[in-house]
Amino acid sequence: MKRICTIFVLICFLIMAGHNFAGNIHQWRVGAIEIAIPANINEINLYHFSQNSAWLEASDSLNWMTVSFNSQNSWGELRRWWDAYGVHQNDVRFTGQKHVSQTQAFYGSVQYNMDYLTDVNRAIEIEPYAPDPFVPCDSMQGDFSYIGPQVEATFSHRLLKNLWWGVGLNYKIYRGLKQVYSMPEIIRREIATDLSLAYRLSGSITIGFSFRPFDVLDIIKIVKQPDGTSPIIFRYRGEFIFSSLTSTDDRHARTKGVDIQPQIMFDYPRLKGAISVGYKYVWHEVYDSPLVRRYDGYYQGQNYYLSTLWRYFLSASMKSSLSLRYRFRYLEDWAEEPINRMAIYRSYQRFHHFTIGVSRKMGSLHPLTVALEGDYQRILPDKLDYLARIYRNEPISAFDLKIGGIYSPYPRWYIQTGMWYRVYNEPEIWHYYGDYRAKGGALGVAFYQGKTIWLLNADFGRRQGVTNHRSQTQINVQMQVRKFL
Repeated sequence: MKRICTIFVLICFLIMAGHNFAGNIHQWRVGAIEIAIPANINEINLYHFSQNSAWLEASDSLNWMTVSFNSQNSWGELRRWWDAYGVHQNDVRFTGQKHVSQTQAFYGSVQYNMDYLTDVNRAIEIEPYAPDPFVPCDSMQGDFSYIGPQVEATFSHRLLKNLWWGVGLNYKIYRGLKQVYSMPEIIRREIATDLSLAYRLSGSITIGFSFRPFDVLDIIKIVKQPDGTSPIIFRYRGEFIFSSLTSTDDRHARTKGVDIQPQIMFDYPRLKGAISVGYKYVWHEVYDSPLVRRYDGYYQGQNYYLSTLWRYFLSASMKSSLSLRYRFRYLEDWAEEPINRMAIYRSYQRFHHFTIGVSRKMGSLHPLTVALEGDYQRILPDKLDYLARIYRNEPISAFDLKIGGIYSPYPRWYIQTGMWYRVYNEPEIWHYYGDYRAKGGALGVAFYQGKTIWLLNADFGRRQGVTNHRSQTQINVQMQVRKFL
């Protein structure tokens, strides 16, 4: 059974929220703050909150293009069994948005990823901690290099006065090589599509609906070794039980599914909010040889989720705000082996995520915005590994406290900074990270030159195990040039 803590890997250190100074575009990051500082007054909408492609035309009236470089780097021994010691992810991205008419808008993005993972422990697939319990491994730690492009496109059209429709496509090819035994080639192909509608019921209430099918294919090409022998591959069916196979047959893992999501948005003068609920179905099958398929296992997951975000401006000047967000997800899944159709795994998992934040903008000549945010997450997993006869159901929790600010010391110059602290508690029964404490900070600069914005952001953090004395360090850098057309 793959471990459920994947979401915590990124949340601890990544900067997630934006702040905007020249239009309604998310582009500025303040510490680890996610919701407390508004990007703009009308930032909470169907497109930004729920990725409803139909609302693209109404969410942003500007035309722009950006070129950005992102580098995310982490290293250390505070990791799970199949994790890498070092993760170095780099990408170059070209993004643009264009209103092609008074009723139509187009968004496009081309990104190229150049990633390097050091000392990956045994696992020879991209996501060993995905929800399905099937993990291929070999017997060695080794480095991986990954490269590949990703293309995104969104089109939105205002069909009638109060009716919009939109379509979206996300296509990615990702190719990796392990540099030591067993030297497999790993290929991932992702296709995700979106068809959305939005209808304005009144001046303050808009409803939306999104239908999102997706298809992911992972191929592991097993090759003969330099000495001419076939490698030994270990196939885990859960975290504890595996079988060994000496073969050069390629392994395929196909994941298909659909995500169905209705939404509603509220837009009052001082109160903004959005609610989305959804159902996501996932079917995953693992097999050898694409011509004559020899199945190794099946997995099925059903996700039911709810997400809501609200912001209340405490005064008519819109300089102070209170923001609230709650996310809930319920996952019910199971897996079986294909020969005897015997169940090998099942789980029922609940994910709660609550965030509250306040912000205040002060001054006019040299404006200063300050914010404080608290974030609490609790996972309630209930997992049964039939093969290993192990049952686990202890909760995992994390609490984050964040503070940040934006200051303009000179015209056209903005400086952002922030700090955060995390308390993470994990019962020993899971054997993932263990309890740890983490802290970090961020610093960024923006400069405006006519219709061009130059951005430079950097954030850093460190996690320290409470009992195992292991640590992990992370440093991220972002550089971006944005041009308004």
